[in-house]
Amino acid sequence: MDLDLEALKNVLRVLSYSDPKKDTSKQIDKVVDPTLAQSCIDDYEILYKSSANSTILRAFTSSVSFSSPDLVTWLGEVCKPGATDTNNLRICFGIYNIRMMSAYPEISQHLNRLTVFIWPYNDNKKASYLKEDKVVRGGGEVPPYNIGSLYP
Repeated sequence: MDLDLEALKNVLRVLSYSDPKKDTSKQIDKVVDPTLAQSCIDDYEILYKSSANSTILRAFTSSVSFSSPDLVTWLGEVCKPGATDTNNLRICFGIYNIRMMSAYPEISQHLNRLTVFIWPYNDNKKASYLKEDKVVRGGGEVPPYNIGSLYP
């Protein structure tokens, strides 16, 4: 797979963003011990699956995977200077609902399942395409990335 080095640099620029208005002194943003991370994931699964509510049990998702080349391409586009005002990314949690199923019938088997949306932001608001960008849409909100593979 050939990756665009400039696109990767743009992604790294956005991922290294720090909101000047937010106290980030306690926000570390770092690689963590995988054993400790797995223990947190295991605790999440135990807590989630211990629910007596069948709707909650059916919604359980342990992870979402995305195609690396597609995700890197998308990130390169939304992080490109001059294309959008993206300066940070948020991982937003959601439940697939009937409106999403209507728009994307290929994921209809995931109705009421937990998922994540990778959403470009500019400080504390959703990012926008810049008007100068002639290639893409010419303004408007940058849409989130989703429709990965849900596990289990």
